[in-house]
Amino acid sequence: MFENIDWIMLIGQALGVVAVILGFVTYQMKSPKALLIVNLITCGVFCLHYLLIGAISGAVMNGLGILRNVVYTNRDKKIFSSPAWPFIWAAVMLVAGLVTWQDWRSVLMVCALVINSMALSMKNAQHIRYSLLITCPLVMIYDVLLHSYGGIVYEGMSIVSAIIGIIRFRKPGDSTVISYRVSGDTRTVVDIPPGYTHNIENLGDTDLLTIMWANECFDPAHPDTYRLPVAPERKE
Repeated sequence: MFENIDWIMLIGQALGVVAVILGFVTYQMKSPKALLIVNLITCGVFCLHYLLIGAISGAVMNGLGILRNVVYTNRDKKIFSSPAWPFIWAAVMLVAGLVTWQDWRSVLMVCALVINSMALSMKNAQHIRYSLLITCPLVMIYDVLLHSYGGIVYEGMSIVSAIIGIIRFRKPGDSTVISYRVSGDTRTVVDIPPGYTHNIENLGDTDLLTIMWANECFDPAHPDTYRLPVAPERKE
């Protein structure tokens, strides 16, 4: 019954599912450094995934992505702070693409990783998300052609993550942050309990329209509103 099963391919596809789970929250992170760290782990799993399904270019590009993310994560150190690093990684990936060339499909992965390397060098998480709208479709086409089912789901999820917003709120004194993801595809009603600190973050590149309702009008002469971060603020 099991003698005809390609176990290597099956394990490879299973790792693709694991990578999707690991990367689920990657592109919703506000901190570029946190985004890079989680992306590093996800790249490692995807590297094994691509290797086992026979996508050599994908495996090598993700392996280089791991090394690149280590450098970017430690760019506060002098040796990794040079502005030349993005161009160095772009050159390395172009050479690696030539060495691991399988067919024209390799071009898709190489172009995506070169663009991604340039974008991840930025210190603005929003700019990184914008780059996903270019790189994700390229990688998704590669995944479709190589039958990387986990990769297809992950890239599709990344595209959606790049164009949505998040509403977060928290009760003062409680560390639990409640989050709701919203998009223009579906109108959403979110009830924020009285006394909860809250924020709305637009993760897309278009306007996020919100309509607020309260049981009483705001009185500027007697304000009852004060600033309290929903999550602990991080120094970049």
